[in-house]
Amino acid sequence: MVADKEKMSKIAQIITNTYDEGNKVLVTISAMGDTTNKLEEQISKFSVNPNKREVDVVLSVGEQISIGLLSMILNDMGYKAISLTGWQAGIQTDNNYTNSNIININAEKIQEKLNDGYIVIVAGFQGVDENMNITTLGRGGSDTTAICLAAKLEAEYCEIYKDTRCIFTADPKLVKNAKKLNFIGYNQMIELSKMGAKVLATKALEYARDNELEIVVKAVDTNEIGTKISNGECLTNYPIVSCTKKESSINKDIVTFLKNRLYSKKNEPYYVIERIIEEENIKDYIINNNDDIVSVIIDKKISLDFLRKVHDRLI
Repeated sequence: MVADKEKMSKIAQIITNTYDEGNKVLVTISAMGDTTNKLEEQISKFSVNPNKREVDVVLSVGEQISIGLLSMILNDMGYKAISLTGWQAGIQTDNNYTNSNIININAEKIQEKLNDGYIVIVAGFQGVDENMNITTLGRGGSDTTAICLAAKLEAEYCEIYKDTRCIFTADPKLVKNAKKLNFIGYNQMIELSKMGAKVLATKALEYARDNELEIVVKAVDTNEIGTKISNGECLTNYPIVSCTKKESSINKDIVTFLKNRLYSKKNEPYYVIERIIEEENIKDYIINNNDDIVSVIIDKKISLDFLRKVHDRLI
């Protein structure tokens, strides 16, 4: 979500405001804009079947540019800031190149700099394996880095800034009347991530849950509180919590609805969905209903309209 200099400056202001309140501040940042996509394009121009170790060497550059630039802005503002790459920050991973997992963090250097009054800026999405080879963490890697570091340093909570101001009952880019969720439980958010929601990566959420680290999802451009992700379950008056859509095959999508397990009529989502399928005279579909979700495999041409109809009926 670090698109340009303007966004970077807004992030710097949030950081300094937090620091001025007397907090120690550790920041994890991703590559700017579509830098990673451009690096992937470059790789494809040079190699038909690139070595994954070397892919990670190239992809890790984007985050290093971001941390250096943000540190420069903060230092120009009169604050002590220092940037650290994954290996400098003590982030050790396995050697599953392009999709590595963090297995240990030696946070001594980070802690030392925080104690000395520095704002510490760590490159997200990257680490090193036991042989000091650069690795990257795959989709959502910067979020995973931030959450792992926050848990390691026993932070009170971890703020994740996105291009969306909160978690919604549906993707607001697809459903205009999607509602904001003030709170959602770890397991519910993990389920949404598996269903296709792109706000946070599944493994980042699982790490937060396992370490009981509260997450707050919010946007740079607003002062809204955002959505808290923690223990418990979302409390709403709707039969479903949220819904998603993802590709199943060339011609099919999976439209999934996460049930509100605290809602008294637990099977209402299934009955409503069946009714809409009948009303729309949809013949070619597969429906699955269990305790947590109702999912429908449906023709790609009508999947979005179907999602909107169900959302409007149940929320």
